[in-house]
Amino acid sequence: MIKIYAGIAAAVIAFGGGWTVRDWYQASVDLKQVELLEEIKEAQREPARLVEKKIQELRKNEKTIVKWRVKVVERDVYNFSCLDTDGLRIIKDLAAGRTRKPASKVP
Repeated sequence: MIKIYAGIAAAVIAFGGGWTVRDWYQASVDLKQVELLEEIKEAQREPARLVEKKIQELRKNEKTIVKWRVKVVERDVYNFSCLDTDGLRIIKDLAAGRTRKPASKVP
């Protein structure tokens, strides 16, 4: 009976040891994959750095020219408002500098 228990214990220990070793192996494979991906990413970053450096050099030589064009339009502003003819006449008189005294009575 002791031999049976010893055999079962040896099988369990062997299985556990094999499982542990396989886990170590898988971890090393995963680590190699991560390292390889990092190398690939670094290789892809190098052309981007070169392009960015070239763009910065071009921007140093770039000149910006800004021109302004002023356009003044004079129109009658109050033609399409809700004012009647008397209101338009008063506003135009005020704009021209002519003032009147108001009437003594307000209707």
